Amino acid sequence: MSPLTKMLLDWEKEKEEAKAISRMEGKEEGITEGREKGRKEGKVEGREEGREEGRKKGKIEAMMETAQKLLERKMNINDIQEITGISKEELENMQKEKENFLHTGSTK
Repeated sequence: MSPLTKMLLDWEKEKEEAKAISRMEGKEEGITEGREKGRKEGKVEGREEGREEGRKKGKIEAMMETAQKLLERKMNINDIQEITGISKEELENMQKEKENFLHTGSTK
């Protein structure tokens, strides 16, 4: 093989190696960008889910407070259940806890 042929073959080999390296670098860059984008989207989704969960928790707490106030006013449990959507069992438990607290000074 002539030196010129060898030089051309080496040059072609180097060119292919450079393309392969470039593809690998591009792939790594794409993966990195994809991860960053995924993290950002995940944070946004997480915030939205957190807010929604907070709103639900707030509604439940408000409904429980309302039920407790209605129980304190001696409203009928069936009516409270209809108004709040809280189960009769849960309302009875709330009422018992309140009575226990009033009689013993602590919750059980």
